[in-house]
This record gives sequence, C-alpha cells and structure tokens, in this order.
Amino acid sequence: MVRSEIIEEVKSSQYFSIMADETKDVSKQEQISFIL
Repeated sequence: MVRSEIIEEVKSSQYFSIMADETKDVSKQEQISFIL
C-alpha cells in the first residue's frame, strides 16, 4: 500500500531525486539505504 502511494506520487511529480548512502558496521557488513 505504501509502495503504491509512493509510485503514484513519483509518477505525478515533475521532478524527483534518488539519494543513496552506504555504511559499514563493526563486523564490516555493508548496508545501503536508498531515499526517494
């Protein structure tokens, strides 16, 4: 439900951006986040 609402907002927007951020924890496990 949330995903479909986000998709509809992006489709109706003239502009949007994607931001990504990566980090490693103590065990050197990498995690990446995407922000729309």
